[in-house]
Amino acid sequence: MSRALRTGCSVLVLLVLAVNAAAQQTDPPEEHATTLNAFAGAASDWSETGLAAGMAMGWEVSPLLALEGSGSWFNRGAGADAFAASFKVLARGRSLRTAFPFAEAGFGLYRARFDQGSTAVPEFYQGRITATDRTVTDPAFVFGGGVSLMVSGRMSLRPEIETLLARDAGQNYFVTTFAVRLAYHFGGLPIAPALRRR
Repeated sequence: MSRALRTGCSVLVLLVLAVNAAAQQTDPPEEHATTLNAFAGAASDWSETGLAAGMAMGWEVSPLLALEGSGSWFNRGAGADAFAASFKVLARGRSLRTAFPFAEAGFGLYRARFDQGSTAVPEFYQGRITATDRTVTDPAFVFGGGVSLMVSGRMSLRPEIETLLARDAGQNYFVTTFAVRLAYHFGGLPIAPALRRR
């Protein structure tokens, strides 16, 4: 296991433990809420930039901690695209009125597909695709952060920056996404009043 991978896993574990400890020191919310969000933005591997879009569903364990499953589509240039599925832990900072910062970390899979005539094949994938099999799937780690802006008791906007790290045979491939998510909080109680009390 490489140093980058060990460091990423350690950060994820420490993040979960720290947020869990912080959440136990505050009054728990009266009910949990589920979230559904959609996002759009741009993704770059620093050689190619394209559109990114996707959806996610999450569960707010407390005002300071949420779990989220996410699916994302990426346009990776002429004749290439990719899909990522990930499971993330979101750790929220204390709110400033109706806004609060957050950090996230998680893991999942990154699947890249290249057409026969694609001219946008990164070095990470060269030698791994063939004339008959032009799709590659790798394990991936996700790190990011941003701020959640409460628009109403149940709606929020979430500008964020997220970096996905795909790995294969000791090599790394990074895709950084700049996006805005529109989220709806349903079930349980509206999350905004609970955040403003903290």
